[in-house]
Amino acid sequence: MTRKERLERLFAHRETDRPAVYVRTGFPANDASYDRHKRLLAEKTELKLLWDATGLQKRIPGSKKILKPDGDFEIHIDTLRLPAGELTRERFVGKAGSAAQGHDMTKKFFISSVRDAEIYLSAEEPEQTGGFDGYFETEAKLGDAGIVDVGIGNNPAGLVWELCGTELLAYWSADERDLLHELLKIQQRRWMKLCKILIDNKIGKYFSTLGHEGVTPPIHGPADFRDFITRYDQPVMDMLKNAGGRIHVHCHGSIKSVFDEFLKLGVDVLHPFEAPPMGDITAAEAKKRAKGRITLEGNIQIADMYEKTTEEIREQVRGLKRDVFYDNEGLIICPTASPYMYNRGGDSYANFEAMVDETIKS
Repeated sequence: MTRKERLERLFAHRETDRPAVYVRTGFPANDASYDRHKRLLAEKTELKLLWDATGLQKRIPGSKKILKPDGDFEIHIDTLRLPAGELTRERFVGKAGSAAQGHDMTKKFFISSVRDAEIYLSAEEPEQTGGFDGYFETEAKLGDAGIVDVGIGNNPAGLVWELCGTELLAYWSADERDLLHELLKIQQRRWMKLCKILIDNKIGKYFSTLGHEGVTPPIHGPADFRDFITRYDQPVMDMLKNAGGRIHVHCHGSIKSVFDEFLKLGVDVLHPFEAPPMGDITAAEAKKRAKGRITLEGNIQIADMYEKTTEEIREQVRGLKRDVFYDNEGLIICPTASPYMYNRGGDSYANFEAMVDETIKS
């Protein structure tokens, strides 16, 4: 069974010879300490190469200014220019080569008031821009090593969460619910338009999205998840599924009380599925509910790849095989996030190698 065939069968909920093993590839920039990791992944793991479809839609016009004060952080000031006015966001971004590299903290979000939301709602409908050559080039590059992951960006709730931030989204879920729905509707229209472009041009079979964790417990309950996510995602998910697509969702956090919503949406692969203290569902519980309908991708906490022993990592892999892969289907072993610690590749390589080796051994 080739690596591509293994992933195709896992996305289709069919039996495989072994679990797949995959690592997200958002490595620290310009960090040679992870070169060995990249070679290991290319040679031995199932690959999912991202082709970002969001570039097919013209973005809201804007500009960026970068300030570089003393210390480990730069200040990035992003401006959006809309028909009704301008919106700005300020972020602290770790400087390259500093101890803060890879850290990104938002000081001010684009939307912080009702007036800001009204300005954003004046945005014009996006036009298509760019073509599809990159997709076919990525597909040819992969061959039998894996699949092309067509990234369709944040779902509507994830986009609104990104605009408002966690705190304001929580307040407005009680105080400005109608306004949130207006923001969600405009994002859904854009998202549906993007996915229709892909379907009409026969681009992609494997689609990935994220943003759901912005509306998971404990800050939001199942009712909010249904109202802000299922309500707006379902038509888009149905459209992709009816066209023969398969869907991957990335969602951290406590998902036990909303797990059935992922089933309802038709999610094919869910990453991750976190046990306490990071989440609230064990591998065995997730498998019981997902069996035959969702492939589980995970679930080794990324910090463990830096902090645990190789034998502890191997035991986690064996535990996932025991709890999830007992029926020879439905498991992609994967850390919960990309390797992220700058200049720490040497501290984690042995654990990544152990994870890969323990997964592929018979």
